[in-house]
Amino acid sequence: MIFVFQVLLIITSVVIFWIYIGYPLVLVIAVPVKKITEAKSVEFFPSLTLIIPTYNEARVIQKKIQNVHELVYPKDKFEMILVDSASTDGTEKLARQFDPTMKVVQLGHKPGKARAINSVLPESRGSIIVVTDANAYMHPMALRNVVQVFTDPKVGAATGSMRQVPYGQDAVSKGGGFYWSMEMFMRTREAQLHSVVSMSGELSAVRRELLVDSSNVVRPWYVPRGTDDFEMTLWVIQHGFRVAYVPSAKVWEYAPDNIRDLFNQKVRIIVQTITTVKRNLSVVWKTGLYGIFIFPSRKILPLLSPWCILLLTASATFLVTFTSIWKVLSSLVLVGVSILVLSSILPIRGSFFRLARFFVLLNATVFVAWVSYWRGVDFTQWQTVASTRR
Repeated sequence: MIFVFQVLLIITSVVIFWIYIGYPLVLVIAVPVKKITEAKSVEFFPSLTLIIPTYNEARVIQKKIQNVHELVYPKDKFEMILVDSASTDGTEKLARQFDPTMKVVQLGHKPGKARAINSVLPESRGSIIVVTDANAYMHPMALRNVVQVFTDPKVGAATGSMRQVPYGQDAVSKGGGFYWSMEMFMRTREAQLHSVVSMSGELSAVRRELLVDSSNVVRPWYVPRGTDDFEMTLWVIQHGFRVAYVPSAKVWEYAPDNIRDLFNQKVRIIVQTITTVKRNLSVVWKTGLYGIFIFPSRKILPLLSPWCILLLTASATFLVTFTSIWKVLSSLVLVGVSILVLSSILPIRGSFFRLARFFVLLNATVFVAWVSYWRGVDFTQWQTVASTRR
């Protein structure tokens, strides 16, 4: 029994260290060893189809369309399709009024984002399919910059630099901003090594041929209950292409400004991620560096984080009563966990306390997501997060 707890203490400590410190550190060290330079051409303007899936986006849809009109891209190479999933707040009507020339497809039901995208793929004309969320706003040069990487025939998809802008000044908003800063840092390094871990739904670009076959039939890139942008990323990589990250293709949205919105948003995403990871485990041994390094470090192990923390705490609690080095190690673990928990609940300002709260919140969402997953909760039909629609 003692040996089991000793092994658990070591393994869980290593996993937690790797997720939050080791992996980012290795990325910094590894990038100069093997760096892929993106092929770019400022004169490359492939035809684009921009798809905007919507559901109850009346608060932001006019601002979104205006944002699209401000994008710098040849108008004869560009089409926009808004596909609305039976909104009840007049989203489709507002969109038509604001831009009568825009193509709007209204579905009579709420199929979920991925199926909404698939419903309009056969009628798309662009050689590059770009998907963007209704509450995400692109820099005027975003489309022009993101397509440049497609001059490289090995690139099958690309995603932009997504930033969440804190609307408030609380720990939730600022914590979300810090999370995305770290996320973009790691995506930059991952894309230089092989591929970005996952595209962002705020701005994803994919070669049409990877989503629609020569007979204009939609390929089975998405399986229900999964995360659409992650599923699309894995589909592209498993077909032998890379997924590039383009820092100059900037896009932003407001971060949730309260714990409830952030919590619900993260739980939904994580439940779908669990589903996608479980049915794509073969990626580990089929996709080279992405599968053996990026995929497990960023998608598999983080899903185990709350369980590792619980096992680590339990092991340390058991071993702290023994003498020798195990008592010392266990004491350090328990002190560290105590500081983290206290820092997350004490009403004290400061960067450390803010990050401690966000860390605890993220692990709590993963824990709740697992419970929701085991209960069979289906998040395919998404709900808009009110505080991100400003």
